[in-house]
Amino acid sequence: MRFDFLMSSERSGSNFLTKILDAHPQVCGPSPSHVFRTFAQNILNYSDLDRDENWHCLLEDFIQYREVSLGIWNSHVERQELEEQVGQRRLSALLRYAYEKEAQSHGKQRVFVKENKLYEYLPYLLLEFPGAKFVYLVRDPRDTALSFKKSPNHGGRIIKAVETWKEQQQHYYRIQGYLRDSGRVMRIRYEDLVQEPETCLKALCAFLELEYSPKMLDFHSVPLTVANAAKLANWQNLAKPILQDNFGKFRDELSDLELAFIEKSCANEMRNLGYVPENQSPKILSMLAEELQSQEQALPVLELEALGPEEQSLRQKRQAVIANILERSL
Repeated sequence: MRFDFLMSSERSGSNFLTKILDAHPQVCGPSPSHVFRTFAQNILNYSDLDRDENWHCLLEDFIQYREVSLGIWNSHVERQELEEQVGQRRLSALLRYAYEKEAQSHGKQRVFVKENKLYEYLPYLLLEFPGAKFVYLVRDPRDTALSFKKSPNHGGRIIKAVETWKEQQQHYYRIQGYLRDSGRVMRIRYEDLVQEPETCLKALCAFLELEYSPKMLDFHSVPLTVANAAKLANWQNLAKPILQDNFGKFRDELSDLELAFIEKSCANEMRNLGYVPENQSPKILSMLAEELQSQEQALPVLELEALGPEEQSLRQKRQAVIANILERSL
């Protein structure tokens, strides 16, 4: 079964695009579990997987991790099932089994994976999924920062949002350059996706070697997508049709200081990605950063308690399982 992957910063429409593709009759785009990143980056913690105790420990950790996934899947896996059905003692075989089972439960033949910080484990994906293509989704840093500011679990700080967006675009832009001549990467702008969805999706389907399906535009009606939208605060818009005016809101909702800081910080990346600065502040970046930092220090700290009790509990359990994986030493 073919796997393709999404490269994107957080708050850039990554879940939105994943669910659009999930509505395609052939593609399964599960809600993100981040299982690739968590285990690929820590697989050496399990040492030699040919040893029964190490392999069984990996399977047990994998199951526990799946149980605290933020998104709802249609399928689940059991320990004995994995022992019997995963043919090779390799992480990639384990990942393939779980995702292919989910795809098969929906009657799908393709898998589209959204995870954060894909650049950190790209070599692993290129090696273990040699036929994969990569979709690079980018969003205006000013709207991305605004989304961070509003998000209850992203700290609500413009400076942190800018640091995150800038660093990740530098990585992804380089990856686009590395993969460009191979024909394995395509860049999409979020703004184009919401303004001209059919045109954008037809081009995306051609890149992924899929026939375009208008069903993708009805992603918000898929029952599992609706269920996931109700689960997390940041996913609520997934249960709505495409919001064609959902961009450029920074003009009304960011202060002049915030806007100037973002544009000066991200000037090179914005130019490379086709975003035009609008604020011509005469102040240098260090002055803007100092002023904004002073303002943000006076803001209340956004904690996990800002989320609903069920989401709080899930995220706490998830962090405990991840900590256990990070500390594993066999």
